[in-house]
Amino acid sequence: GSSSIQSTADYNIRFQQLDIDFRGLLYGTCDSAVNYFAGVRYANLEQNFQSQQVVGAPVGLTTVRTDINFDGFGIGAGLDGMRRRADTGLLIYGKASASFVGGEFKADYRQTQQFGPNSIAGNTLADYRLMTILQTELGLGWRSCCGRYQVTGGYQVAGWFNALTTGSYIPGVQNRRFDNLQETITFDGLVARVQVQF
Repeated sequence: GSSSIQSTADYNIRFQQLDIDFRGLLYGTCDSAVNYFAGVRYANLEQNFQSQQVVGAPVGLTTVRTDINFDGFGIGAGLDGMRRRADTGLLIYGKASASFVGGEFKADYRQTQQFGPNSIAGNTLADYRLMTILQTELGLGWRSCCGRYQVTGGYQVAGWFNALTTGSYIPGVQNRRFDNLQETITFDGLVARVQVQF
């Protein structure tokens, strides 16, 4: 009767970054280098969630949808370094950066029920905040003898701090508490680059 018969959920998250940096040499030899970089960053974060739960009478099908979008601009700085073998061109590299991005989170919550007098519930939230983005990367690669061509692959970890997330937004709407909706989102994975310098 009133118990759940079937439920499904789908959650998608996507981020994009655009960096414009000035980069300079701190220390360098023929086969190694440590560089600094600083500049501006645009960051975009999108989260989309939908769940459907089939409940018996008198509720029917209940659907919850949330959309959270963030667009922001900020500044950042970091260090990168590499060590290369001259005879083979193989190299090891590392990179770390921190950026501070200010922008607006726009969130929307909609809950609908198939039956019942209160069949629609909703919330719209706009919140400006400053996010800290920390990133680090370590990997291996190859560079040509003249230094013009380079191929690298590695592992990257990134943390987006002070973010509005689906996991904090839904309980906030359900409990009508919007004073502490912040979490850290982490991304990690393999990265690959092909670089041509001129």
